[in-house]
Parts: sequence; C-alpha cells; structure tokens
Amino acid sequence: MPPEEEKAQKKDARRENKVRKETSIRASPKKLSWLNTRLSLLLIGSLLTGILVPWFQLSYRAIEWRRHNQFENVNFQLSMMRDCLTEFVYLSACTAEGHELVEPFRNTVPLTNELQERFEQQCFDVQSKRFKQNAKVRSLTIYFANADRVKHLVLTYVRNCNRYFDMLRTFVRTKYAISNPTNGEQTGLDEIYLDKLEIELYKLEIEIDDYDTTLDNSYMAVIAKMKEEIGEAEDESEKFRL
Repeated sequence: MPPEEEKAQKKDARRENKVRKETSIRASPKKLSWLNTRLSLLLIGSLLTGILVPWFQLSYRAIEWRRHNQFENVNFQLSMMRDCLTEFVYLSACTAEGHELVEPFRNTVPLTNELQERFEQQCFDVQSKRFKQNAKVRSLTIYFANADRVKHLVLTYVRNCNRYFDMLRTFVRTKYAISNPTNGEQTGLDEIYLDKLEIELYKLEIEIDDYDTTLDNSYMAVIAKMKEEIGEAEDESEKFRL
C-alpha cells in the first residue's frame, strides 16, 4: 500500500474514533432524560403515594396508639391513687370517732356498768370499721410509684392508731374500776390501790392528749407523700394527653 493511502486511512480512523467519542458523550445524558417525562413523574408519585405515605401513616398511628395506651394507664393509676387518698381520710375519721367516744367520760361523773358496756360496744364497732377501712387503704397503695414508702407511712399511722385505741380503752376501764371498787374481781380494793388507779388515770389522760400530736404527725406524713405522688402522676399524664 502506498504511504499516502496508509496515512489517509489512519487519518480517517482517527476521525471516526473522535466522532464516536463525541457521539457517546452527547448521548449519555439522554439515559436519564426519561425522568423528565410525565410518565416517569407519574410513576414516582404513585410510588410515594402507594408505599411511603401509607408507611408514614401506619407509623404515626402506632405512635398515637402507644401514647393513648400510656395516657389511659397513667389516668387509671392516678384514679386509684386519688381513691387511696380519699379512703385514708375516711380511715382517719375512725380515730376521731374514738376520741369522741371517750370525751364524755373525761369528767368526774362515776361510770356505771351500763355506760361502760355501751362504750365497749361502740368502741368495738368503730374498731371493726377502722380495720375494714385500713384494708381498703392498704390494697390501693400498690398504685403509687413509691408504693413501699407509702405503705410504710400508712403502717406507721395504723400502729399509732392501735396504740391510741388501747389507751382509750384502758382509760375507760380504769375510770370504771375507780367508780365501782366493789364490783367483780375488784372486791376489797383498799384506798392505797384506789389512789394508784387515780394516778394511773391521770397519767393516761395526759398521755392521750400528748398522743394526739403523734397521730397528727403520722397522718400528715401520709397525706403529704400521697399528694406528692399524685402530683407527679398528674404531670406525667399531661405528657401523654392527646
């Protein structure tokens, strides 16, 4: 082959390669050009509407369902805590009833057998009501966040009430023994023993008055703790309010 023809062929080959490269570069953007068509936009919109939107809606509903359940649970717990506070106030009223039972006997009037028996029956009735009320309160303390602390405070108050009622009964029985020194097993009591009973009665009266403060302190400790727990539960309930 003559050198001129060979040179011309090489030149044509270079020109052809150059044209092919330019053509490929110009054609490459067209590979994504279909994204600008209406059909592609419709397909993309359908994808978002049919898959992503329902997924977001389902996730939102799940979150709302959990919030609703948490709200209901906290509200139920809050309701039980408020009931416990109410029942505890009713429990404290039993102690006030016991105090009122003894009050008429704290004078110089001698006690008859009829009055003493009436007191014993009334005291028994109040005690029975107090024990039932105590059971209600104890059963509701489990709903408090710090249930162990609330139970401990309630138990302390109940023990103080038990001690208080023991003192009330002892006071009335001692007063009756002084008023009736010749009845029953107390026949033949001499003046020395009667003086001893008088001193014991006097001490009991002072102890009962002083014990009112102990009862009030243990009562207020329970009330304060319950109100604190209820306040915290109310704040938590607000977080889940829809």
